[in-house]
Amino acid sequence: MYPISSPMLPRHSAPSEQPHEAIRSSGRGHHRFARQTDISEEQLSRFMHAKVGLSLVSVDRLCQTLGLELQPQD
Repeated sequence: MYPISSPMLPRHSAPSEQPHEAIRSSGRGHHRFARQTDISEEQLSRFMHAKVGLSLVSVDRLCQTLGLELQPQD
């Protein structure tokens, strides 16, 4: 498993919660993230409500946009 690292996220966050928390704390809307990451607004909204997962490509785009990086678990 590869946790996501960012100085703005608590270290104890579960990997699946980290992108959610980063999006919430960014103050940017779903529309902006969808446009920047080429993930549909519907897909992003469903991801934020824990109804679907995202592909690895989408997670990579989202992490790049949020300034997050995947790191090997210690």
